[in-house]
Amino acid sequence: MDKCNLTLAAIQMNCAPFDKDANIERAIDLIETAVDKGANLMVLPELFTMGFYIFKDRNPNFFEMAETIPGPTTKAIGDIAKKYHVYIVAPIFEKQTSGKFYNTAPLIGPDGLIIGKYRKTHVPPRPEEKFYFSPGSDYSVYQTEIGKIGTLICYDREFPEPFRVLSLKGAEIVVVPSVIFPRDKAQYPDRWVMVNRARAYDSGVFGVFVNRGGKESGKEYFGNSMIVNPNGKVLAQAGFEECVITATIDLEDDKNWRRRRVYVKERRPEMYAKIVELKSNQDI
Repeated sequence: MDKCNLTLAAIQMNCAPFDKDANIERAIDLIETAVDKGANLMVLPELFTMGFYIFKDRNPNFFEMAETIPGPTTKAIGDIAKKYHVYIVAPIFEKQTSGKFYNTAPLIGPDGLIIGKYRKTHVPPRPEEKFYFSPGSDYSVYQTEIGKIGTLICYDREFPEPFRVLSLKGAEIVVVPSVIFPRDKAQYPDRWVMVNRARAYDSGVFGVFVNRGGKESGKEYFGNSMIVNPNGKVLAQAGFEECVITATIDLEDDKNWRRRRVYVKERRPEMYAKIVELKSNQDI
């Protein structure tokens, strides 16, 4: 694959609340749409095999929807990745053999095998996510033939530190599958765009930020999935409905990386100890 002509795809999918098979089938349809657009790396939304608003009920029966990795979903997505020789990020509800559960995003390679998986590290209190998900504990960057890829999930995006860690580990592309119901659909996209552009710019990475489109349980997702370059420029942006957006990038283009190299050299880590202190002086 040509790193000078690499196409990224954000798959803004409308997911059915309780129908895993239908969601996998729909995801494969949208993956094939992305393939038709020339995509090499494509990203599905957070927990794409199930609804998300259902988690507000703290229903123990929902744990039955979790599965192991590898498992049936990663096998189905792996088969389609191998068929088209593409990379796919396919986030699911993971059940670990130890009995813990995670909000997890596997990265599947063009051979159909799992390259690695990321478990959401920042688990928000709403909608009752802490009831279902244990937090992850690692930020990994995976070397692939299309570049160095890191993953975060949804609420992780609210914190600049994970992006910087991935950047310092050499990430060139950071993918962020999400599920967001805004209270104010008219204004939230502005915040979403601002934060996404800032994260990509501050970290010097290409960002693939994916949300869901459509409706669930009467709630409407605001969509607006986007692909952002290391200079903070939005290369592609979706609307509110289900769709696939793509952007073609050049990882070898030195202009995109010169700023990051300079800024990394000018950092003063000895001045940043406060960032990693457990206590904050802010009133919350």
